[in-house]
Amino acid sequence: MKRILPLSISIALLSFSVATAQLAVGTKAPEIKLSDWQNSKGKKMTLASLKGKIVVLDFYTYWCGPCRQATPDNIRIAKKYKSQGLIFLGVHSDDDVKEMKKTIKTWPISYAVGQDTGSKAASAYKVTGYPTYVFIDRKGVIRHVSLGHGDTEGIVKKLLDGK
Repeated sequence: MKRILPLSISIALLSFSVATAQLAVGTKAPEIKLSDWQNSKGKKMTLASLKGKIVVLDFYTYWCGPCRQATPDNIRIAKKYKSQGLIFLGVHSDDDVKEMKKTIKTWPISYAVGQDTGSKAASAYKVTGYPTYVFIDRKGVIRHVSLGHGDTEGIVKKLLDGK
């Protein structure tokens, strides 16, 4: 019993620190600086250039099974709501550009994806696992952060409705 209690306390504290490590909802979204943009028509995507749009940042990596499973739904949601101002941006959080490009083709991802060299964007957004979704409103404010796919479409609908 003496050994179990400290372990339980350590696990509880670790869970609390992971849960509180995310950026605060209601704060301005930090700019992302990614390289090797794919599916972006030759443009470097920035949050500043997307102001007025609903942006979903999809932090993922090529070796992540749940990321791969979520991709078809992400593509469907991105296409369905594009005309209403939704932009999905893939943030590949691994330094292997070759694998990123291969993943885009094999999964296949149709929305813009950039390479997060050195995981700088993932660090700025305090990403603790994959996939992580950051939902940003039309004013550039973080409105929701989720680890795992969850109710991505429901959150998108609320943001498009101005909620």
